[in-house]
Amino acid sequence: MPFDLSAVASAGFAHATGGVALALTVSGLVHASDQALRWRTGLAAVLWACHNAAIGAETAAAVNLLTVVRQGTSMVFHEPGGRTRPVLCGTFITLAVVLAVLTWEGVATVAVLLASMLTSYAMFYLRGHRLRTAMFVVSALWLCNALIHQSVEQVLSIAATATASGYGAWRLKRHARLPISDPPHPTHP
Repeated sequence: MPFDLSAVASAGFAHATGGVALALTVSGLVHASDQALRWRTGLAAVLWACHNAAIGAETAAAVNLLTVVRQGTSMVFHEPGGRTRPVLCGTFITLAVVLAVLTWEGVATVAVLLASMLTSYAMFYLRGHRLRTAMFVVSALWLCNALIHQSVEQVLSIAATATASGYGAWRLKRHARLPISDPPHPTHP
């Protein structure tokens, strides 16, 4: 069997993008700022899309690209009031369903779709410990995709993400007596 340099490069790319995405995701989840969480997980979604494309997980890659747009949009339209949030949340849920239908891969698609739907709701409507608790559940759903596509990076990421989500939720819940707000400098996630 000859040495396949392109396969090694592809595996290296998948490992690298997964590793950096993991670091961004975990740092966002343990940060007390909801704005930092949205910003960092949005950047991580770009890298997860690259990782999933490299390992052949088409639905996950498509949903990750949708995540990038959703994260940015939720940062702008998260404030209460108005009819914009429900329309945007519904739009992102609908788009996730369309992507799932177009890239159907069975059980992996169902898990990724449910994760995307819950994340859409969480990003537009939840804050603080509730947002991180929802992300803990989302981690469990993404585990199906990771196991089906045998992605070591995703399994490690999910373990770290679930731990960081749980820690972040616990930390914010513990301080729930104080109002939860972002730091005065939200431009520095």
